Amino acid sequence: MTISRKRERPTLQYKLGDERLSTVETITYLGATISIDLRWREHVHNISAKATRVLNFVRRNIHHCTSEVKVLAYTSLIRPHLEYAPAAWDPYTARDSHQLDRVQRRAARFVKRDYRQTTSVSELISELRWQSLEDRRKNARMSLFYKGLHGLAAIPVNELQRPTRCTRYC
Repeated sequence: MTISRKRERPTLQYKLGDERLSTVETITYLGATISIDLRWREHVHNISAKATRVLNFVRRNIHHCTSEVKVLAYTSLIRPHLEYAPAAWDPYTARDSHQLDRVQRRAARFVKRDYRQTTSVSELISELRWQSLEDRRKNARMSLFYKGLHGLAAIPVNELQRPTRCTRYC
């Protein structure tokens, strides 16, 4: 895979010994789908689909349980899929963010057993006291930043590249 944001991507041929390696558009590494243009749409689609499959499994198997059990199932089985490695892929497009929010909204309807079109899903989520996925990703990024800054995570902060030019307030 040659990673580039250019419209005219270089066509490089890679070899391992005498064998020519095949070219791929995306690759999954440690659960994150990386594309040749470093856009995260494919990754967000994959985790959204996985979380939806798990939600549907949970809906089929515990539809008769109490809301507390359903909340526990959501927070332990479904939400971790939606929040895996946000420091790497946190959606920078509204489309990606909305795709993930739709899963949480379906889960809120399931937990509250309210599928009426007139019901506000935002109110259901606030009744459940669920934080938005966007806020949770932001908190995860800030937590990772804090840990890196204070030596609590294996992030070589001193080796990070500094901006080469002043972009805002100098």
